[in-house]
Amino acid sequence: MSEDSFPAAEKILTDIENVFKRDKDLKDFEILPVTVGENKSPVIHAEHTLGLQQWCVRHLYLHVYHKLMNLKQQQRLRREDPVVLSRLLLGAVLLNPECTLLWNIRRDFVVMGRFDPICELHVSAIALSRRPKASEAFVYRRWVLNRIIASPLEDASSYHLLEEELRVSLMAADRYPNNYYAWNHRMWIMSHLPKASEMLSAEWTFSETWVSRHVSEHSGLQYRQYLLKKVLQHLGHSEWCLTLHKTLVNFLGPLKNSTFYGLEDFHLSKQLHLLITEDFEKKEPCTQCPIFCEQIPFVLHVGLLAYDLLLVTELLTLYPGHEALWCHRRFILFSLYSLSKEVFAKLSEDSDVTDGIPLPKTQKLSVLESDFKDCFLWRLVMWYEEKLLSGCAFKTPEECYQSKLAHRHRNWIDNILISRVPGASPPRTQNE
Repeated sequence: MSEDSFPAAEKILTDIENVFKRDKDLKDFEILPVTVGENKSPVIHAEHTLGLQQWCVRHLYLHVYHKLMNLKQQQRLRREDPVVLSRLLLGAVLLNPECTLLWNIRRDFVVMGRFDPICELHVSAIALSRRPKASEAFVYRRWVLNRIIASPLEDASSYHLLEEELRVSLMAADRYPNNYYAWNHRMWIMSHLPKASEMLSAEWTFSETWVSRHVSEHSGLQYRQYLLKKVLQHLGHSEWCLTLHKTLVNFLGPLKNSTFYGLEDFHLSKQLHLLITEDFEKKEPCTQCPIFCEQIPFVLHVGLLAYDLLLVTELLTLYPGHEALWCHRRFILFSLYSLSKEVFAKLSEDSDVTDGIPLPKTQKLSVLESDFKDCFLWRLVMWYEEKLLSGCAFKTPEECYQSKLAHRHRNWIDNILISRVPGASPPRTQNE
């Protein structure tokens, strides 16, 4: 097809460009299902949304693509009028944001200073509103953001940039289920943008709301797992202590049960038993830290993992038959297993000396291997698993699938998780 086979192309491209110039708050771009052309512009603009009638999309894209390719082949891209080239590239990336070549051309003009990086973020956000899974658009955004943050930014600009990126990633995740590219972009944001670490608490709360409403979203749960690792790295005496106070009371409640006999003989019990004393269970915690985070090692880590374990337990009960929740639970269990080993090993160092003489290394290892299965934290986690698995019985069709998923989960515990714990026995349901 020749360049002039669609005479209305330049007029349509000009109308699209004018919408971008007039509306700085433009949010969406959509293709309207109008298959027959009328004697008027196919560009519609209303309520911060840009619409293009479907009948002209194919002709317009072929016109733009062929013209850009001709300019590239003739090595005239850099000599072309910047206004004309900007118009062509704008129409091209809106219609096909998955074409890497188009974004590469825009990169070249950003480097040359012809395109403004902030405007580029706006263009790519509008392109993602129609194609929320366009990985090339997300890659381009990260490239632009790297150029922006390479220079020092004021606090206000940093917060605005962060909020806008979080908005765009959420928009893309909302519009396409299990949008791995959107959640991966959100992870990148929290790792690279200034001020992102200050948003960890808000993001943790947001992700809880999200996964509670999208219980089949593997990608959303994967983002929560990423956040969990980040939060564990930044834990300290702060608002987290008050947030996790109630969680720890509920999680450690079964320790009062006679099932956990001989508690005083377990490693850690003498310290962590403080968590279930009267002082810890006061409705109005005293002025000091309500969970004694400075006196009790790893208590914040235990509380955070326990919070998610109880959350997933509740979601599995309310919404049976969702494999994504079971997979997330395995991540939490493996994290609790790793934490149990770390806590047990660290606090066992106090018992590595007998009569002032350190135990031989081989003897210390044998003591750790034989006693880890009796670590009260590990026993408590297994108690929760046994309680959950015993409640998965055949009732409704959804619960039949839930029982199947529970059986897979039990196999995972037996063959993968428990195999890492010397001398430990897997949880068994009441039916077994």
